[in-house]
Amino acid sequence: GLAGWSAADAHRVLRVIAGGAAMVHPLLDEHDAQRHQRGRGGDAGGSSGSDDCAPEGTPGGGGGNVKVGTVPADWARWYNEAGKICPQITSSLLASQGKQETGFRATAVSPDAAMGPGQFIPSTWATYGKDYDRDGRVDPYSLGDGIMAQGHFMCDIAKQIDGWIASGAVDERSGPNKDRRDLYLAAYNAGPGAVQS
Repeated sequence: GLAGWSAADAHRVLRVIAGGAAMVHPLLDEHDAQRHQRGRGGDAGGSSGSDDCAPEGTPGGGGGNVKVGTVPADWARWYNEAGKICPQITSSLLASQGKQETGFRATAVSPDAAMGPGQFIPSTWATYGKDYDRDGRVDPYSLGDGIMAQGHFMCDIAKQIDGWIASGAVDERSGPNKDRRDLYLAAYNAGPGAVQS
């Protein structure tokens, strides 16, 4: 994360990522979009109806596939795999984040030296970077390595923030979309401490 960012800074980043409006993104497949809309309907984010992949009290639910044709196929393969890591982080959320962060350019580098499809700064890459694509290299510019590391980091963030929400330390509805995924995205960009109230 980026040390020194405030919660307000994190929320400004979120407005950019989420477009300042509902986070339903064209990359969501139909199942994810329906699940997201139900989660915004005031049911405290729990699962309902036929949504059998979201654990109780957790919006979204992992898995799902990105909508065919919205993500380059080589990227979609890895987003779909990374979306299986934990129940809170879907492949479409990761793909939406990747589109906003990099425009699906694997060689993207931010002004803050964040690299590759997962936009990792070197210190965070040192923790999360692994040879997920099994090519013998740990490469932040590799789709497999970068996207899988993104999924693992987002899941660790989700677990930490969910704990804070459960303890009352963080209000899950404090983001611009009143959804804990706002906090996950802000923490990815600004560091988990930035979302603490």
